[in-house]
Amino acid sequence: MRTASWARKSVRVSTLTTSAMHTATPAARAEGLTKTYGSGDTAVTALADVTVAFATGEFSAIMGPSGSGKSTLMHVMAGLDNATSGEVWVGDTALSGLKDKGLTALRRDSVGFVFQQFNLLPTLTAGENITLPLSIAGRKADPAWLAEVIDAVGLADRLSHRPAELSGGQQQRVACARALASRPAVIFADEPTGNLDSKAGAEVLGFLQRSVRELGQTVVMVTHDPLAASYADRVVFLADGRLVGELRDPTPDSVLDRIKALELPNQARAGHAPSAAMQLDKMTLKELRAIAQEQELRVDGKPPSRCTKTELVTALQEARRAR
Repeated sequence: MRTASWARKSVRVSTLTTSAMHTATPAARAEGLTKTYGSGDTAVTALADVTVAFATGEFSAIMGPSGSGKSTLMHVMAGLDNATSGEVWVGDTALSGLKDKGLTALRRDSVGFVFQQFNLLPTLTAGENITLPLSIAGRKADPAWLAEVIDAVGLADRLSHRPAELSGGQQQRVACARALASRPAVIFADEPTGNLDSKAGAEVLGFLQRSVRELGQTVVMVTHDPLAASYADRVVFLADGRLVGELRDPTPDSVLDRIKALELPNQARAGHAPSAAMQLDKMTLKELRAIAQEQELRVDGKPPSRCTKTELVTALQEARRAR
């Protein structure tokens, strides 16, 4: 498990009470959520009957051992993937009742995203990428808020640059700013500081924390880093696709202790890791990529989204033998 080197940065927050926010309708919640890839002998359960709620105006982190279902939970709750069973709500809206057009509108207007692979449009400048969701929605950015976002992630001198002219860390900062710019109902962030240096990482985490405490933003962050998780108000833990506990007011040490405890039985788990009987070559490319992402596999440095089916089958088989 990779642990960042930065120390937790103190953040001044307003004295605005958030008790009313936490008693309101959750920003996002799931009930009985199950996600299975494949069927029969090839079935892989990524989520198993997960029920969880993320309060409005709260900063939550999702953690767990590799392959625990963290990314799958985020993707299903954000409307990027479909559940096999169970239900997800964003605010009062049930995702199962939405058709493609409705899901697109929900993701555009109510959800902000930060992806591991940045997903920036190469023909647009950094500034244009940041405001793209607003432009698509026909909305104008709040100038003061946008300026604060850009300052927080250190992009003021890079707004006219295209992604190919930016470093990996700078591209990730653009992705963070894009998610924050529209002030959505909830931000789902997958390792938002993974490609940032220690100073920029602390600034982004501090800004996410301030956006929650001062402005009522809701942030749900998947992370492997106990220091990053310690910025959150609450950490929920997954193991083998199941919700297994949570921590309030986490510290880096308390988070690390809980992760170590979850990883002890990791060798014996068989919930959604490929078993000896699985016929991986019968699974679809989408299913293989989802499993590889949960296993955090890379093939010659490439993420699962850029791998072929043959590459993923081979990598998953090698990972199985290594266990």
